[in-house]
This record gives sequence, C-alpha cells and structure tokens, in this order.
Amino acid sequence: RAPRPRNDLIVCAMSREQLFPRILVEHDASDVTIVCRARPGHRELSGTEVLFHCHSEILGLRCSVFADAVRFNILIGARAQWSACARRFELSADDDVVFEVLRYIYCGAVYFSLGFRERFLQFLSMIDFLGIEDMAERQLKDSAAAEFGHKKLSQDSPVGQSIFSEPGMQHWLQHLQTEDVLAFLRDDIISGALNNRPGAMGFNILYSFLAKLIDLRAQDFTVEVLGEKLYCQLAAFGHHRTPGHRGCKRRSMLQLPGPLVYVDLSKSQMHPMNLPGLEPISDVAAHFSEASQEGRDAAAEGSTTRRPRLPRLWHRGQILPEGVCRETLLQDWQQPQDPVVIFGESEQGNLLFETSLRRAHSRNAAERSNLAKALEVLVQSARSIEQLPVDDDAVMPVGSSGSSSPAGTSRRRQQTKLSFPNHHAVLFQLDLLQDFDDQQEPVIMVSRVVRETDAANAGVGVGWTLHDISPGLKVSAPFLGRVPPGGATVQWESLSGISVLLTSPSEHTISLRFEERPFGFAWRQEKEHIVITHINRQGQSSAFSQLYSGMIIKSFQGDSDKEPANRLLQLMEALRSSQAPATLTFGWRPGYSCMPANQVVGTHLEERELMDGGTGVFISEIPPGHPLRYESVSRTHLEERELMDGGTGVFISKIPLLHAHAFCMESVSPGWRLLGLVDDNSQRVYGVCSVAHLPPRFLDHSVTLYLKPPPPLNEYLPLDSFRGILCPWNAREDYVSRSISIEPPWSGLSMEPFDIGGLQGMRFRLRQAALPHDSPVQTCPERGEVWDAFVLGHYPVSSRWADLRIRSAHPVEPIAWELRQLLDTVAHINPTRISVVALRRCLQQESMQEDAADAEQSAWLGGVLLGESVAQVLYRLGLYLLSTEHNRAPIS
Repeated sequence: RAPRPRNDLIVCAMSREQLFPRILVEHDASDVTIVCRARPGHRELSGTEVLFHCHSEILGLRCSVFADAVRFNILIGARAQWSACARRFELSADDDVVFEVLRYIYCGAVYFSLGFRERFLQFLSMIDFLGIEDMAERQLKDSAAAEFGHKKLSQDSPVGQSIFSEPGMQHWLQHLQTEDVLAFLRDDIISGALNNRPGAMGFNILYSFLAKLIDLRAQDFTVEVLGEKLYCQLAAFGHHRTPGHRGCKRRSMLQLPGPLVYVDLSKSQMHPMNLPGLEPISDVAAHFSEASQEGRDAAAEGSTTRRPRLPRLWHRGQILPEGVCRETLLQDWQQPQDPVVIFGESEQGNLLFETSLRRAHSRNAAERSNLAKALEVLVQSARSIEQLPVDDDAVMPVGSSGSSSPAGTSRRRQQTKLSFPNHHAVLFQLDLLQDFDDQQEPVIMVSRVVRETDAANAGVGVGWTLHDISPGLKVSAPFLGRVPPGGATVQWESLSGISVLLTSPSEHTISLRFEERPFGFAWRQEKEHIVITHINRQGQSSAFSQLYSGMIIKSFQGDSDKEPANRLLQLMEALRSSQAPATLTFGWRPGYSCMPANQVVGTHLEERELMDGGTGVFISEIPPGHPLRYESVSRTHLEERELMDGGTGVFISKIPLLHAHAFCMESVSPGWRLLGLVDDNSQRVYGVCSVAHLPPRFLDHSVTLYLKPPPPLNEYLPLDSFRGILCPWNAREDYVSRSISIEPPWSGLSMEPFDIGGLQGMRFRLRQAALPHDSPVQTCPERGEVWDAFVLGHYPVSSRWADLRIRSAHPVEPIAWELRQLLDTVAHINPTRISVVALRRCLQQESMQEDAADAEQSAWLGGVLLGESVAQVLYRLGLYLLSTEHNRAPIS
C-alpha cells in the first residue's frame, strides 16, 4: 500500500470543532478509524459495526492511549511510519457512547440526551479506557502540546481539565435524583471497584467521579442515605484494610460527610448534622453562635467594638484547638459512621461557672454551714411536698367551716375559692400588685394579707396569684414600685360610666352623751354650721357607730345647763370649754352628693315609704370594710334643664374639687336616700323610686375569686422554676445518645435524672471504669461515690417581687443572700441568663425517693454554681467530678 500523504497542514488549518463533524465519513485527513458496535435497538444499524474516522493528532492531546503510542514510536524512531499509516482501533462500546466521548475530545463538551443516564457508566468506562482523565492529570504537570510542536492546538485546547470540570457535566450531576446516584454506586462497575474486584473501573476515574459527586451532592453521601455498609465501603476507598481495622491512624481519601452532634450548651440544644471531614468544626459553632451573629451585625454597621469570641469547643473532656476538623477527631477504634460529639460553651458561661466555683472554694466555714443547712431544709421540704396528695378540685370558700385551717397542711391544693360579700371586701383583706409568672405572662399577685380576716384564715398568703374571678368583674393592679400600696381597683364592668346621686337625711337627728373630755372628734366652722371633720376611732366617739364625718352639731347641753346651746357662737364656746359630761345633738346639712356606682355597691339598700305617699330607696347599713365608712364625698349642685322633647330634666351642674372645696366633703351614713342614677357622659339624672329600678349588681354584689398558690418551694427559692431537658445529649433514644453515653470521659460516670417535689436534678455516680489509654481524663474516684446536682432555677426572674426579694436579701435567708452576693460577683460578666445549681455529695447510698438523712449523711459544696444553662453547668460538673479537684473542695 502506498504511503498516505501527510495531513499535518490540513489538521492545523482546521479547528477541532470543525474537524468533529467529518469523523462520520471517511476523508483524507483521517488516520485513525475507531470501530464500535451499533447501540441496541437501532433499526438500521443493529448488529453492524459503526466507524468513526478520527485524527491521531487530536486524540493524542486528550487520550493517554494515543499519546503513549506516539511517544513510543518517537522513542524507537518510527514516528514517520506512525503518521503515514492508517490504524484501526476497536472499542467494545455502543456507537452513541463513543460518539459523546469523541465529542468531548474534539469539542470539550458533552451532549446529554434522554438516555444518557442509563449509558453514563459505560461513558465513564470509555473515558477510563482511553485514558482521558489520566491525560488531564499529566497536562497539569507538563504540556504535551509543546512536546509535539503543535503550539496552535495546545493554545486552543483546555489542557489539564478533568471531564468532571466541564460545566455541562457538573450541571447534569448536580440535578440528578438521589435514586440515580444510589443506582450508580450499586452498579457492578462501581461496586466492583469498591470491593477491589478485577475488571472494574479504574481507580483514578472512579476517585475523580466520587470526589466530584461528594462535592456537588454532599447530602446524598450521608449514613442515613447510603446505609452503613455502602458508607463504610466509600470511607475505606483506597485502603487495603477493612473498615474499623485497628492499627496506625489513616485518613479517608474521600471526604465523606460524617455524622457530628453539636451540643450548644448555652441554649441547651442538640444539633445532629453531617459535616465534611476537612471542614473546620469552628464553622459549625459560628453558625449556631449568637456571639458570631452579633459580631457580623457590628461589622455590617461599621462598629469598632471588640468582636465577641466564638464558643469554646469540648470533645472527650478536652478543649479543641481552632481549625480542627471531624476527620482528625476519629479514633482508631471508631467506625467511620460513628458520630463525633462536640460541646460548645460560650465565654460568658465559662466565666460564670469558673467564678462561682472559685467562690465556693473560698467561702468561710460559717457561711458554708448556713448555706448547707438552708439547702438541706429545701430538700426536706421538697420531699414533704412530694408526699402530699394533690387535690385538683380543692376549694376553700371564705367563711366556710373548714376555712380556719391553713392551706397545704394535709393536701397540696391547686387553687382556693374565696367568696366575699362585695368587691370592696377584696381590697380590704388583700393588697394586690401586678407581676409576671415564669412564662412572662402578667398576673395579679397578693402582696399582703390582713391578719385575722377570712382570706388569711383560708391560707392565702403573699405570692398567691389570681386565677379566675366572677364574670363581669374587672381587677387591675399597679406594678411593683409604680404607685404606693393600695393602688389596685376592683370594679363591676356593667356599672362603669354610671354614678349615684344621694341626698342627705337633713330631717334626721341623733343625740349622744359624752361622759368626759376629749370627745374624740375634730370640728371646724363652715359658714353657719359646726361640721365634724374627723373622728378618732379609738376615742369616745368610736363607740357611737351612728356618728360620721360631715355631720353638723345642732345643739350642746351640759348637765348644769337649763337650755341647750344651739346658736353658732354658743356652740363654739361650749366646744372649746372643758364642760363635761354633756349631750350633743347631731344632724345633716341639706344637700346632694354624687359618687360612682361601684363605690356605693355593697351597701344594704331598702325601700321605704315617703311622707307624700311615694317610695324611695335608702341606705340601711354600711358593712365593715366598705369605703363609705372611711371616705368622704363631695357635695353636688343640681339644676333643672329643658329637654329636646320640650320636657325638663335634672342635671348635675357642679362637683367641687377636693383640694379647692374641702369644706364640701362629708361622709355617707345609713339613712341617705338614693335619689337617682347619673349618666357620666350626659350628666343627666334618672330618678329612682324602687329597688327594681336599680341595676342587678346593687342587690347581688357577692364576689368569687380563685387564687393559685405559689410554687411549693417559692418560700425558699425566689427563682424561676426549671422546665426543660436536663441534658440534651441524653434526650434522644438513638445511636447519637448511645454513643455519647459510652464515650469517654462519660464511661467513668453514670447520670440519673430525678425530680423531688418539683426540685429537679441529676445524680452523678462515679465508678471505676476501664478508660482507653488515650483518654485525656485520668480519674481516680472513690468507688461508689455519688453526687447530686439540684437545679435551683433561673435568673433573671420574671417576677418583680422575687427580684426585689433577691436584691434586698439579708443573711437570715441564706439561699437568697447567696444569690445576691453571687450576682454582685458576676455583675461584670453581664450575663443574659443564669442557671443556678447546688452540688451535694452523698456520704451514704440512700434512694432519692426515701426520706432524706440529716446533715451528717450529706455534704454540700461551699456555694451554688452558676452557668448560662443547666446543660452547661451539668456538663462542667461531670468533668469536674471526674477530675481529682473535687476531692480537695471544701464541703459542709
């Protein structure tokens, strides 16, 4: 056969993209014929060979097979024969797959047809067989184009680029379904390579493919998606030892996302996730850290303040350095699918714990002893409360036969029912304030109970909160410190906007005899009358229940006087003298008084006949505790006005102010007539002749309140109660919690939560455990040593009353006094949330459900411990107890 003409000039003159369409037909520039089989199902070409007429110059740039052949002929000096001879190259692949491989070789792009997914692994096999990926790695080191001397082709070709860097390939891989990815990994071609079986796909192409898939679709390479078996196979890819082989530490070639559990101790939250092996764990902590968010906000605003520090990370009892990744934390004895547990502790939480622990070690013996006794009383009270049966339906109406026994003596009641004769009796017996409960909800709280009243006899005390009231009743109270005590109001909503017009019994007089001086009342002159301004309830006048302020003295007659003095000057002279005994006659000035209807409700009303034959409503009795017994009202001026319909009506024209017209103030007594009801908006008076004309509340004015007692231990603990998970890492019953419970340093410590009468805590039981040699915590605890951590609560408290109690505590309240001193100590830390925990060492193995022993059977740490959360304090306590430091701690 005659030598073929050189085609160098033809190839150089045309670009690779221009030569690609010509591979379908035979032409002079072609010197390599690639033979493959027709794809199955093709009607015209089924069972026949398909030829592609290619160019060795282009194939040598992309395929290591052809590049090595050219290099070999150069070494033996036979390059001329290689260029002059046409060659036949057979591939065991379908024509459409080979065509896409050639498209990538010539054009650097791949067309993804509808059936490309089913042929993709065959496509990768051809890429591997032709050495396209190997050639890309070579071109990263040296330029093959420079060796051949075709500078133009080498400049145009994207040398050193993997096929998985092609944008279309990345887009196609990124948008695959998870089921397609799993099908690729379970195919015999890839699974055979993972199991080191011969005849499978090559290592380099498989590594590049898996690495790109993990980079693009990390969510599909977790243990949950792959399963433990396939995940272990991928983790062991590139190693001859089986997964979990004990020996020298090795690092996986594929950076699979591994299970990691980040326990945020500052928020008591656990975040399971899958983290790539080389991604720094500090990035995870920064994502969940509030300090990081504050730092980003400050940077965005251009603030020059110091950026808050990121959480301190703990693993296996040690503090992790910055930049550490999950891959470096896996131990030789751990499986690649085992979760790595990281605990994040904020800077504030660490300072709180360290400061309170140092203070507990430095307190004197007397302070430790007082606190220990108070804490022991607290536990004893919690146990006694726990033993009381709970009576959900227990109510105690005021005045009932069983209301004299204090609440909580035999049963723990959830609420108490109090019945009052009227709404004024509520404020007479109770002082109310507005406060907040643990849920930051506003509540009405009892701040004082008058002794020897029905409420006090029913067991109601300070700290009780209003749970429910009679329908239509409105109770409001001021916040602590806003107004002086007594600013609460209790009113009927149906009577708001209505006032009552009263007229005094000017025709009625009473005569009272006084045996000695002083008479027990104060008086002054108001125009032509002598008016009583004040009555001393502890003087002689207190015996006369019919005497009220605002009454006038009509006559004065001593025992030696023949005629009573009834003129103004005679009365003033007699009152200023020392004459006694004497008989005084009192009465009322004619006039009217207007007051809110809620102020009059509660008095006893009766209907009486008038002299003109009509009827009227009169006050017959003012019960004890009613404000009309002690308060004065202003006199009111009335006038008659014409109405729009031509008639007339009575209206209030003037009500003098207290500070401007003090002489117009007078009390209301039995005998006053209820003349009418006043509309506060129009000031019009509507006459009342019968009790049937009055609103129903004037007759039925009893009040029912339901009060809830404070938390059982509120007497000892002025803190918000704890309602949460003690240890978030023990909250889930799955492989995560199991792996944490057996992971050092917890292998030397068992933890059991308990709840005693609402006082929650954790029992730490130290044991002699065989720890791994590389465990950072070296423990030497006493065998069977037991410590109890009692969660006392949280600060700041929602209740302003409780906060005032802590801030003003005295040494007579050891727990509140300890909290006050600790808050002053940690004031520079400026924490947003503080959890308070007390630590007790049990010297005997008593059960938590049994009665507590005395102080000789337990020993308390010298002070309470603080932290940003209960989980953080318990975690640090666990590490503290596993160390030898607690053996030197002062306890009482």
